[in-house]
Amino acid sequence: MSVDVDLKLKAPGIDPAVAAKLEDLGPEARRALDEFASSIEDLAANHEDPNLRQILHRVFVRSVNEFFTAENSSMQLPVNLMKYIRPATDEAAIALPAPDRERDADLDEIFTSRRSQRSFAPQPMSLQTLGTVLGTALGKVDTEDGYGVRDLPLFPYPSMGGLSAFEVGIVVQKVEGVAPGYYVYDQVGHQLVPKIVGDLRLGLQEVTFESEWLLYAPIVLAIAGRAEKSEWKYHTRGYRIGHIDMGAAVQSLYLSAWASQVGACAVAGFFDEAINSLLGYDGADTYVSLLMGMGEVATPLLARQR
Repeated sequence: MSVDVDLKLKAPGIDPAVAAKLEDLGPEARRALDEFASSIEDLAANHEDPNLRQILHRVFVRSVNEFFTAENSSMQLPVNLMKYIRPATDEAAIALPAPDRERDADLDEIFTSRRSQRSFAPQPMSLQTLGTVLGTALGKVDTEDGYGVRDLPLFPYPSMGGLSAFEVGIVVQKVEGVAPGYYVYDQVGHQLVPKIVGDLRLGLQEVTFESEWLLYAPIVLAIAGRAEKSEWKYHTRGYRIGHIDMGAAVQSLYLSAWASQVGACAVAGFFDEAINSLLGYDGADTYVSLLMGMGEVATPLLARQR
């Protein structure tokens, strides 16, 4: 049952200064506050004094009801999302070589020998290696009809509703034939779409911590959530679903990289607002969730023997 936000703001124990700041909230913000307060009320009804983690989890538990409302009766893909299921048309995009699907790699061996790597060979990553790792881990593998459109792309990792609620950006530091900068990987067109031109190594160092080794990685991937890709269908719960999608994609990247004797290590040690500003995300509906340094390992044979 929804609580009355105005009454809650006047309740004993609410800081009057905080309540005054919240009185001028817009309708969406008030709805969010109401849902948050209702989640606290649900937990308190079970004789709990909930902490923030419990409250957030309860918000997602309650949000499943949104999926079964009348507004979900239409499963037509929104027009603004059509750009994600077709190749990018940016004339500056860099076509990647087709993935090498003849790699001498055994899946069981990859599972048992893979380790996170923070030490990389000094030479630049080849464009072929980049194309192989990205293409096999993330590139379009097939299509099917769905959400009222033809040729909806399928990818080599599981995704809730097939919506892939994220994008993969790449800070290029040392890649043969590719200028330093920030690019987004077009999963459908298998190409790099430039977003920021220039050397971002110092900027990356300033927004991360205890990750100096990222400066020496040929590439640093940014796994970035895009709420619009899933929330039109899953609403509030789409935020949680998006992170599940990203986790599946990261595992795919790890395995694909190791099959090419490319090392990788994912890190979450960064300042959110700073890194989103650096890479051009708004930090609310689009946001960096994870970084992954990647490059050919300094001692591939020793790495494989572990």
